[in-house]
Amino acid sequence: MQVLSQASAQPHGWHPALAKPVPEKSSQLFQNCTAKLGLPESRTFKPLPLQPTNFPFSSREATKMPGVVRASQGVISSEVDRLQDQVKKQILTATQLAELPAKPTAAVGASELERAFEIHDEQYLKPVEGPSVWYGRDFSDKESEWVHVLTSDEVAEIEAAIAGVRASGKQTKDVTQADFPLPNLGPRLLSIRDELVTGRGFYLLKGLPVKRWSREETILAYFGLGTYWGRAVSQNGKGHLIGHVKDLGTDPTNIVNRVYTHHGPQPWHCDSADLVGLLCLQVAKEGGLSSWASSHTVYNELLRSRPDLVRIFSQPWFIDRKNEVPAGKKPYYVMPVFNYYQGRLTIHYENSFFQAAQRHPGVPPLSAERLEAIAEFDRVAGSSPVRLDYWLEVGDLQLLNNHQTVHMRTGYTDWGPGPDEKRHLLRLWLSPPNDRPIHPLYGERYGSTEVGARGGICVPGAATKISLEAE
Repeated sequence: MQVLSQASAQPHGWHPALAKPVPEKSSQLFQNCTAKLGLPESRTFKPLPLQPTNFPFSSREATKMPGVVRASQGVISSEVDRLQDQVKKQILTATQLAELPAKPTAAVGASELERAFEIHDEQYLKPVEGPSVWYGRDFSDKESEWVHVLTSDEVAEIEAAIAGVRASGKQTKDVTQADFPLPNLGPRLLSIRDELVTGRGFYLLKGLPVKRWSREETILAYFGLGTYWGRAVSQNGKGHLIGHVKDLGTDPTNIVNRVYTHHGPQPWHCDSADLVGLLCLQVAKEGGLSSWASSHTVYNELLRSRPDLVRIFSQPWFIDRKNEVPAGKKPYYVMPVFNYYQGRLTIHYENSFFQAAQRHPGVPPLSAERLEAIAEFDRVAGSSPVRLDYWLEVGDLQLLNNHQTVHMRTGYTDWGPGPDEKRHLLRLWLSPPNDRPIHPLYGERYGSTEVGARGGICVPGAATKISLEAE
């Protein structure tokens, strides 16, 4: 096995488009907003040396490491080359960004940008404290603290609840917690919800017998478990309450495509709901490694080393909707990445959505400073001390809080073209009843900011539904 040296490997989350700054081409309106926020109109930053990390992009067969993967295992060079090739095709290059034609700003009202938050030094220049700040290196060998393996009694309880719902004739999308009684497992699920909302923000359940269950039973079980964590919300323009993360043959080089529909790598991001769940039905032949990190830790690290970038992320950013546009809205929305509200920091980081917004008239090109901010966020999130890596296995259910974590996935290769030969995850977006308050500006993406009834993607004419297969 050929292992790359620490000096020759590229960093986890590395994007060639973000390695170099591009010329400043911001509109006057955007500069006015920057001035309003008390920030200098332009600054020249020296490009950061992106320190590589020794990251395992190897396949399951090569590493023979189910579960947590330690950063010290090294990198298989051929897979690094393949992954970087995928990334190069997916992300706009710095040259392409620099050569984007000047676009009119008439489509963007001044009031839209002025809705950005007030920046208060006592908030934005103060580290976050508490359990939401964690380092992956501290949990890679402490699975007992964030993993629960379902017992045979707990699985039997789930199966009894499945049978009860099926006997009632109730549709899965209408199932409530009362319809899915779990007298012994239920309290544990509620405790997991509290850990997600007020604790570290991540958890993993193992042992769901999805190979034994039919697809209908698996989806009903998943949805029923989800009722203990929150209300399910729509994930796309088709109204899917359960999403199918699977290669549908969409073009990985087209940044406008939702990344869950192809096999390419997913850059660091959070989803558009309070919580996200991912249930593994089938693994890939190669690749598809999951990683997640505390975005609060990334914030603290940036505050320590680059407080100027904290300021940049606290400005308004243009974020694409990827052609899933709610009624009366623009094909993009504007909000800061770092959002303090009622004393809590909420982070909304969507790397590819920043890039995709560049296609719209009225959206100012990403400045050199912003490209550097994206690159540094990705570098910190992808560093060995910060990130936590995991090979999801069949029957694993990963849960994350999108307000305080970010996640990514390496590109992958399927076993074959058949529907049962493809890597396949089921996704839930959930709004728990006990989550934090969020700034009113989140309504642009979440549709509402009401706790327990917010998040998701709602477009005209799309009724909510659950499909047994990807579509």
